[in-house]
Amino acid sequence: MKRTHRTIAFIALITVIISLMSCSLFSIFEKNREDKLYRNAIDDFFTALEAKNTDGILSLFSKSAIEEDKNIQNSINKLIEIYPDAPTQILFDGLLHGSYSQTDGLYRAAISSTFPVFCGGEYYWIYLELVYEDDFCTDNIGISRIEFYTADEYCIYYHSDEYEAAQA
Repeated sequence: MKRTHRTIAFIALITVIISLMSCSLFSIFEKNREDKLYRNAIDDFFTALEAKNTDGILSLFSKSAIEEDKNIQNSINKLIEIYPDAPTQILFDGLLHGSYSQTDGLYRAAISSTFPVFCGGEYYWIYLELVYEDDFCTDNIGISRIEFYTADEYCIYYHSDEYEAAQA
């Protein structure tokens, strides 16, 4: 009888451990997947920017972002004009903010981060948001938002009321 209880307890313990490990492993796998997707988006964006490939840059954006921003082509052209040269360093540290939703079996996942880039002797700050899965509307998949700031602009924004409102 004691042996049966011990066996059942042992099996239950192993089941709990395996269950917890699988959740942790899935979480680690998902984090690594998101990190890779985001780093690929950064690399693809800067590769196209350095090549002054407007079509390449545009292709990275979601269809929805392109439709919503009627001046996106002009913005890309302007960015290419003022972009000094290839970045010396892209200082993305892997810190990602995730935004996830699930309703009736449909899933949406987006990741974003703000990171510095050292380019042409100056630091710039870049905010990039990437939707990598959207069962609700596949037109949302791709870069949905990107913002460039000089170090001074970023400092001013970071300490502004607009930033405070966005954090609320």
